[in-house]
Amino acid sequence: MSAAGTPVTRPLDVRWIHGSPSAKHNTDPDIQVHEYDEHTVILRQNKAVHYEAPFLFLLFGTERAVLIDTGATAEAAYFPLRATVDELVEK
Repeated sequence: MSAAGTPVTRPLDVRWIHGSPSAKHNTDPDIQVHEYDEHTVILRQNKAVHYEAPFLFLLFGTERAVLIDTGATAEAAYFPLRATVDELVEK
């Protein structure tokens, strides 16, 4: 936000992991994390876990945070969302 409280646009400046030839031998993280700014974290599910590789958005306010979860996998062993969000909140 600018000093006037209006949103400031800026480049995303991230290279999203595009997958690997074999999901079985994939070495990419289960969740790719991009800290866009101090209030916005963009997460992306690994394509080896789900072919759509959905995005999730973690937005921080002054006292609370909200997660907009578009993820497609509930199993923590394959998609450790809670652990990842807990780590980000602790920062």
